[in-house]
Amino acid sequence: MNYFLQCQGFDYSLLLIETHLGLFELSFNQQLLLSTRFTQFQEIKALSNVDLLKKIQLAYPLWEIEFNSCLDFSQTIPTFITKFARQIKNHLIGDLQNFDLSCIDKSNWSLFKSSIIDNLCLVKPGSTISYKQLALNSGFPLAYRACGNVMAKNKYVLLIPCHRVIKHNYDLGNYSAYAGVITKQKLLNIENIKL
Repeated sequence: MNYFLQCQGFDYSLLLIETHLGLFELSFNQQLLLSTRFTQFQEIKALSNVDLLKKIQLAYPLWEIEFNSCLDFSQTIPTFITKFARQIKNHLIGDLQNFDLSCIDKSNWSLFKSSIIDNLCLVKPGSTISYKQLALNSGFPLAYRACGNVMAKNKYVLLIPCHRVIKHNYDLGNYSAYAGVITKQKLLNIENIKL
């Protein structure tokens, strides 16, 4: 199932898409994708649609919720959002995708953050890079801890592939998405990366 959420007075909407790693949330307005994240709803296979809907209603009490099994809702969802939703679903079943980031909100990004993310996006599915190498490639050779901070504050989980950044000794490092390093390992496994 997929869930479209709107709330009176908010200038953005939410789309929750069901994946085999649980519900994935896209926050957006008509022009931009504002954020993506794994939700706390990871173990959903055992739940009926009614039970899952009740849990979503408790987690989002002010929101009007519409749901269906496809991405066809009564409210118009921008085409770029439905494209992202399909790409995310495909990626998480192993049909690896490269995401177009032209419609994400970069308005508050510093030169440092832009450089780090631009270089990270060059790391293709199935590959990893160390924090140290990413900082070096970005033109900031001593800023690998700051590079880690950029990863920790990533508002576009999966689309900006911070899960591909590891420690130079091949340790996974941290991951700020829901369920932390467990989710990072699952994403790397999907991309056939064995550490």
